[in-house]
Amino acid sequence: MPDQPKSEFPDSRLRNPRARTVAWKGLSGQAYRALSHASDLAKKQALEKLASFVFECRRRQKGLDRKHVEIPIRRRDLAEYLGMQPETVSRCFRDLEERAIIKVSDLSVIRILELPALRRIANGDRVLQALGQVPDPVFKIVTKGA
Repeated sequence: MPDQPKSEFPDSRLRNPRARTVAWKGLSGQAYRALSHASDLAKKQALEKLASFVFECRRRQKGLDRKHVEIPIRRRDLAEYLGMQPETVSRCFRDLEERAIIKVSDLSVIRILELPALRRIANGDRVLQALGQVPDPVFKIVTKGA
C-alpha cells in the first residue's frame, strides 16, 4: 500500500493554540447556525422563514449598503433550504412587497424599505400580520405572592 501524503493542518493545529482556537470558533459557529436553522424550519411560518433568511444574507453581506440585500441562490434552492415550495417563496416575496416592507429589484437583489417590520416578522410576531401592522411587544410581569 503506497504511503498517503501527510496533512500539515492537523499537526499545526496540535502545535499552535491559536490555530486550535480559530478552528474551534469556526466549528462552533457553524454548529450554532445549523441548530438555529433547524429550529427555524421547525417553528416558523413561511413568511417568518423568508424574513429570517433575508437577515441571514444581510449579516453575511460585505459593504456599507445594508438596505440592499443580495439573495445568493436561486428561488428553487432557497425554497429547498427553507423547507418550502418555490411557489410559496414567490408568494412570500410578493406579500412582503405588497406591504411595502421590501422592494424586489430583480431575482437576486431586494431593497429593505421597513427594517423594523421585517425584523418583527423574522422574530415571529404574527399579531396583526395580516394587516401588515405589528404592535410593540407587551410584557406581563408575574410575581409570586409572599
